[in-house]
Amino acid sequence: MTEQNLSRRNFLELTAAFIGGGASVAACGRLENKPYILPEKLPDAVNSIHYGVVFVSDAVVPPVGVTLSGVKIGPRHILTAGHAFRNQNGSIFPQATCIDNAVIQGYSSNGHLIESKAKKIASSYNIKDSVADVALIETVNPINELPSFSLSDTPIISGEGLYFINYEPTSYGAPRYPTQYERLLRYPAMFGGIALPTTSTSIPHDTLVQLGLKSYGRVPDSRIRQGASGGAVADRNGFLVGISDDESNNGDYAYVQPVTQNLLRALYTKLQTNPDACVQ
Repeated sequence: MTEQNLSRRNFLELTAAFIGGGASVAACGRLENKPYILPEKLPDAVNSIHYGVVFVSDAVVPPVGVTLSGVKIGPRHILTAGHAFRNQNGSIFPQATCIDNAVIQGYSSNGHLIESKAKKIASSYNIKDSVADVALIETVNPINELPSFSLSDTPIISGEGLYFINYEPTSYGAPRYPTQYERLLRYPAMFGGIALPTTSTSIPHDTLVQLGLKSYGRVPDSRIRQGASGGAVADRNGFLVGISDDESNNGDYAYVQPVTQNLLRALYTKLQTNPDACVQ
């Protein structure tokens, strides 16, 4: 198969997951500026899709250096945070995008460790010019054992409940990652929050979310911390509305980078035409 045909197949995989294929785009069913109370139990739709959140790191075990969370959005595509690969001025970190060092790991619903490596990475991040803090990874092999998130067709609404899924460390400092000796720490943290008005955020384009309200994970956590970056932020229907970006006030609030179809198209184009180069 030619590289041209392979690229077209990957593009179809990506777009089918987000902008075509009927059920891949969220039906609304969302709140319309009505107060929202987080449920005692994690919504079933969120619980069934949470296995699509992965751990992204270098090849060192236990992981050190670049460690963050990611979201599977297609058989070969992982969405994550751009600031793991670029500084706030948009420059690529030395060695941060060496594809031989980028490993993607997750756990399937039947308890199997799933692993792949990065083939290409395209990232963006620039505070001065308000460039979105996102990155897209194409894996060497398809990751068919994990579910893929679908993108919501509705922007985040002030007052609605949002659900965070990521591989941040615990409140007592224990790292979460899929090869952890402690079984309960092989799975991501899961907790809920309430979206605040867009005027609350000081980071352009981001949404501020109040946390510390409800924990749903195997090991309790309700606040965001370093390591959450790139993790999924889903609505109650299990559709992706954004990724974790940053924290405020010791994790009581989270900044969420909204994810749109246009943003994904731009990232995919960059991934195929001008992927990040490894800087030594």
